[in-house]
Amino acid sequence: MDTFQMGIGASFSMLLILKMPRSGFSGRIPSSLCKISFLQVLQLDGNQFTGSILDNLYKCSYLEILDVSDNHLSCRIPRSMGNMSSLQVLDLSRNNIFGSLPSHFNPSSLVLVYLSYNRLQGSIKNAFYGCSKLITLDLSHNFLTGTIPEWICSLSWLGYLFLNHNNLEGEIPKHLCNLYQLRWIELSHNNFSGHIVPCLRCTGGSSVIDPEYEGEQQALVFSTKWMTYSYQGNVLMLFSGIDLSHNKLSGEIPPEIGALSMIQALNLSHNCLIGPIPSTFSNLSEIESLDLSCNNLDEKIPPQLTQLNSLAVFSVAHNDLFGSTPKRVAQFATFDESAILSFVDCHYQRVAMQQYHHHHC
Repeated sequence: MDTFQMGIGASFSMLLILKMPRSGFSGRIPSSLCKISFLQVLQLDGNQFTGSILDNLYKCSYLEILDVSDNHLSCRIPRSMGNMSSLQVLDLSRNNIFGSLPSHFNPSSLVLVYLSYNRLQGSIKNAFYGCSKLITLDLSHNFLTGTIPEWICSLSWLGYLFLNHNNLEGEIPKHLCNLYQLRWIELSHNNFSGHIVPCLRCTGGSSVIDPEYEGEQQALVFSTKWMTYSYQGNVLMLFSGIDLSHNKLSGEIPPEIGALSMIQALNLSHNCLIGPIPSTFSNLSEIESLDLSCNNLDEKIPPQLTQLNSLAVFSVAHNDLFGSTPKRVAQFATFDESAILSFVDCHYQRVAMQQYHHHHC
């Protein structure tokens, strides 16, 4: 592998843009980069850099885009990065970044943040406070703890919130209801408890991404239709969904969720939800994947769900539902017969699920 030229900063001191992704570089990121005073874009993703993020990178006061994702960096996030007032895009994902997020880590111009697939720990209560321009916040696949902070309601432009696969707890805050631009809410695989807030919203339609940043929007990973997909570009702009699966949510599903007519995916599986499936779910006119499996839902499947003409995946297995399955019309006519029977006839599988709920509910 090639080692990055250590004196590159001195050789190209007037450089504005440095993009060298997937170039086979290894070793440490040269400290001389901090001497490129007017550097605006630093993109070194997909290499094999080791060591730490440059402590003096804050000296690049004009830096707007920093992407060192998919390397082998092993370090804490430098506290000094919180003072990078021009930074708009920060991508440190898929490294070995560890430790807590720096207290009051809030570069004022941040728009897109990707810190997923690292080893971050601790709370997020003091990070990103005041980053009012944030559109994407991806902290998924870490070891974060604590609750979702109240100040999140101040992120009025937030469209993509990914906190899945962490150790977060507490109730899903009502403050999320004040975020009118939310398109994707991914909170799965945590320890959230309490009820689903009925005012939860997830919009669709036109993109919340300013055209200036569309080229910098990285792929986001979302599970739907029993598969995990990576969404990017135009597809990302058009897709919306909510995943609250694999938590400890209880109570009934609020019928108000049926008003989210623009979402394509809704996953509430592997929780402790009770009561009926709301008949208002028939208003989810764009829904393609609806997973309510592995809960304690009862009563019948609302026959109105056959009106969901875009539905491709539907699961209510491992519940206490009874009665006949919906008529095999429209999309329900396309489902496999054995899958249809598994929707309702789950009583034979309750022994295993009772053990699951004993430990989780």
